Amino acid sequence: MNFYVAIEIIGSLVYLTQKILLSFSKRVGWVLGIMGSAAFATVTFHKGSYAYGILEVTSGIIFFFGLILWGKSGAKEKWMTFAMSTVAILGIILVSVLNLGSPNWILETLVVILFAIGAIFLVLKKPIGWFLYGLGHLVLTIYAYQLGTYYIMILQVVSLPFAFIGYRRFGLVNLVRYY
Repeated sequence: MNFYVAIEIIGSLVYLTQKILLSFSKRVGWVLGIMGSAAFATVTFHKGSYAYGILEVTSGIIFFFGLILWGKSGAKEKWMTFAMSTVAILGIILVSVLNLGSPNWILETLVVILFAIGAIFLVLKKPIGWFLYGLGHLVLTIYAYQLGTYYIMILQVVSLPFAFIGYRRFGLVNLVRYY
């Protein structure tokens, strides 16, 4: 078995576990997200998808913020939101610059935007983050197929129900907090 295929399989399993745990509000999901983003960054840079690789690096940083921010609020949350937004914007700009000659620039840029902004909302425990992740999974399914990263593609399909579960759980939690 190819080294990068093994990393892709391991990263897919770690990322799936991350989504399951986060959809049920488990903090350890952020640690798994950091590990999954490192694995996928390795695979996508190797495949020559620099935009997707930058998304994974950006996501790993945002997941680190999620780990730190867990259970915190107030001034720290505002500072972290600013920092995460800055990382996401820089990642999106960098992807836009690197994507100029890519035949898949629309898919790559859309995947980056959906997941980078979705991750920020997940850290802030906003249900829209899960909705953006669901859309990101759909777009990434197509892009992963085009890249030939079939385990990443399968992960996207399997992750869709957990994006829905996370959206419903976070939506209900926020609805109860509001009233």
